[in-house]
Amino acid sequence: MVRVPTSKACNTCRERKKGCDRRTPACGQCILAGFECGGYTRDHLFVHAKVTNGRNKAIYTKKAPQGDITLHPSLESKARDEKYLGLYWSALLPGSRTLSPDALEFSTGGWTTVAGQLCGSENTLRQAILATSLSMLGDRDNNATLKLNGLQTYTRAVQSMVTAIRNSRQGNTDGLLAAVRFMIYFEIFFSSEGSKYRQMGSLGKVKGWEGHKNGEIALYTSRGADSLRTGFGHQLFVDGRLHTLYESITQRKASPFSTFEWKSVPWEVEPKTVKDLMVDFMTDIPGLLEDLDYLRSNYSEALRQELLDKCTRIEAEIAEWEDIIGPPLQMYDYDFADGPVSLPTTDKGFAILHLSQFYWSACLLLYSTIWFTQTIIPLSQSQRSEYDAQSHPAITSSCANGISLVGAQSLRTRHSRQTAPTAYAFKLAHSFYLAYLPGAGALGSHCSTFPLMLTLSYLTMAEGLGLQCSEKQMIESIFDIPFLGSHVGQFSRKMWNAMPRDDAGLYDSHSYWWRHGFQVTKE
Repeated sequence: MVRVPTSKACNTCRERKKGCDRRTPACGQCILAGFECGGYTRDHLFVHAKVTNGRNKAIYTKKAPQGDITLHPSLESKARDEKYLGLYWSALLPGSRTLSPDALEFSTGGWTTVAGQLCGSENTLRQAILATSLSMLGDRDNNATLKLNGLQTYTRAVQSMVTAIRNSRQGNTDGLLAAVRFMIYFEIFFSSEGSKYRQMGSLGKVKGWEGHKNGEIALYTSRGADSLRTGFGHQLFVDGRLHTLYESITQRKASPFSTFEWKSVPWEVEPKTVKDLMVDFMTDIPGLLEDLDYLRSNYSEALRQELLDKCTRIEAEIAEWEDIIGPPLQMYDYDFADGPVSLPTTDKGFAILHLSQFYWSACLLLYSTIWFTQTIIPLSQSQRSEYDAQSHPAITSSCANGISLVGAQSLRTRHSRQTAPTAYAFKLAHSFYLAYLPGAGALGSHCSTFPLMLTLSYLTMAEGLGLQCSEKQMIESIFDIPFLGSHVGQFSRKMWNAMPRDDAGLYDSHSYWWRHGFQVTKE
C-alpha cells in the first residue's frame, strides 16, 4: 500500500521540524535561513503488508473529466500567425520550396530566404509578411475577414516602418530593407481592396507603390555602398537593385546606382553572378531616357551624338553579357523554338525565365531609344506630325534587321543580331504566360509585372503607329487569370492611367510615356 505524509510544509521545513508559511516557489522560512527550499512534492512511501481479510477484487476508479486545453491568447495568436506565414511561403516560392543554389545564380528572389531568417527578430518585417499572407489567402478563399485583417496588419506595418526610420538606431536595419520589398508586393496585388473598407482609408495603389520604391532607394543610399558588401544587406541589395530601376525607368530619371561606386564596392567581397552583370548595364538605361528627354527639348547634333555614343557602349556590354550567359538565354525565346517553348519545371527554370524577361526589357528600351534618337528627334515639329511610321520597320515589324550601332553577330542566333525594339516586345509577350504556371508561385507573377507593363505600353504606342499584331491581346488575356492575373491587370491600368495625358490627343495615355521622344507639341 501507499502512504502519503499529511504535513503540508515544504520538505526542508519538515526535515528541520520548523513551521512553514507554504509560499511558492520557495517558502519564507527557507529564504530567511538561507536554505534551499525543497518544494512541496512528496515522495511516495511503500508499506509492505499482507491482506488478512477480504477477497481479491479489482479496484476501479472513476476517471476525472478533462477540461479543454486553452492556449494563452498571445500563444494562440502566434500559432495562427505561424500557420498563415507557412501557407504564404508555400504560395510565394516556385515549387513551394526555398530557392536552390542553382537558381540563385540567375534569380532576383534570394531576398525571400533572407526575409525568412529575419522575420523572427524584426517586427516590421513580420507584420509586412503577415499582411501579404492574410490578403493573399483572403483573396484566394474569398474571405472578407482575412482581407480586412490583411489591410489592418499592413497599416500597422507601415506605421512601424515610419517609427523605425525616425529612430536612428533602427532606420538602417536589414529587416526594414526586406520589409519594403513585401510592402511593394502588397501595393501591386492587394491595396485596391482598400476602397472596399472605407474605415481603412484610401491606400493609393500607385502612390503607395512609388512611395515604397523611393523609400527603398533612400534606405540603400543612406547606408552607403560599403555597408552592403557582405551578409544579409548584400543579398538584399543585389536582388533589390534591379527592382529599384522600375521607379527610375517610370520617371525617366538616371538611377543613383549607375555610378562606378555602386557597381563595384558591394562586390569587393562576394563575386558577381550572371544576374549581377546584367543589372550593371540595366542601371544605365534610365539615364538614356533622361538624356533623350533633354535632347528633345534642347536639340543639338553634339548632344544627339553623345547619346548615341552612350547607346553604343551599352549595346557592346549587352553583347559581352550574351556571350557569358550562353545557351540558357534561348530556353524561353519563342524565336528559337521549333514549336511551343518548353515549360519551366524547376526554380532554376523560372529564374532563367525572369532573367530573360529583364534582358529583353533592357533591349526594348535601348533600341527604342536609339530609334527615337536616330529617326525622330532630328525631324522638325512639322515633319514629326507627318512622319509615316510604316517607312521604318523597327516599330511596325518584328524583323531582326531593325537598328544597330554595334552590328555584332550573336554567336548563338540563327540570323543577324536582333535590333528592332518590336522583336523584343514580341519575345516578352510570348513568355508572360509561363510566369503564371502553377509551379511559378506568386513570385513568378511579381517578377514579370514590370516587364509586362512595359511591353503592353510599347505595343499600345506601336499599334497607334500602324503595327498590327495579336501580341497585345496575348498580354491582356493574362489579366483574366483569377487572382494574380487580375490584380496585375488592375495595377497596370492604374499605373498607366496615372501618367499625364497628351494634350495633342494622338493616342491614349497608355502610350504617352513611350511617345515622350515622339510627342508633337503645338507650334
